[in-house]
Amino acid sequence: MENTILYNPDCSKSRELLSIVRTVGVKFTLRNYLTHPLSAEEILNLLSILELENPESLMRQSFNDEPTNVSQSNKHKRIAEALAAAPDLLQRPVVIIKGKAIIARPPSLAMEFIEKSSSS
Repeated sequence: MENTILYNPDCSKSRELLSIVRTVGVKFTLRNYLTHPLSAEEILNLLSILELENPESLMRQSFNDEPTNVSQSNKHKRIAEALAAAPDLLQRPVVIIKGKAIIARPPSLAMEFIEKSSSS
C-alpha cells in the first residue's frame, strides 16, 4: 500500500484531504475502502505502520467489551478482524507514504506528514 489514501468519497474529511494532496505533487493511489475493503492482514500491517498509542483509534467506534488484560497483538488481531468484516468502521482518511501512515483527522495533518515523508 505504498503512497495510498484510504478514503470514503461520502466523507467530508476525505474530500478535503483529496483537495489538499492534489497540491503537493506526490502521486497517490486512492482506495475507497468501502468498495475495495482491506483484508485483516492489510489492517494488521496498517496498525503496525500507524504506530498508534491506542489501536482502537483506527476504528470509528471502539470495543467496549475488551478486557483490560488482552495482549497488544491479540487486540490488533481483533481490531483487524472487526474492520475487515465491517469496513465502514475504519477511521478515515488514512494516508500511507513510504512505509508510514497517519489518520489525517483533521486533513491538514497530512501536509506536514507528506512533506516530511517525501523528503526522507
